[in-house]
Amino acid sequence: MGEVHANSRGTNGRLRVKAALRIEHGLIVNQKLVQRIMRDLDIHGLPQCKGVTRNLADVATHDDLVNRNFVADRPNASWLTDITEHPSPWIPAVVATPTG
Repeated sequence: MGEVHANSRGTNGRLRVKAALRIEHGLIVNQKLVQRIMRDLDIHGLPQCKGVTRNLADVATHDDLVNRNFVADRPNASWLTDITEHPSPWIPAVVATPTG
């Protein structure tokens, strides 16, 4: 275990050490066992990079390419529709048949 960790210049953690044992040496071991042995040998991998959370409060939105107008001069004047009402190559047009 220490040899596998040393071959990675001390950077691999328990998951990659477990994978290296399986791939390079054909040993199938439990992840908890690898973690316990690494803890007993006082070896550990590099800390994982934390993902960057972006604050999108002041980021400009994309341009309105379909010229949507969501401003209404009175209540219930502007309505939105379902995309399935518009024909596309993936959604066939629904043709209303006249009644009567």
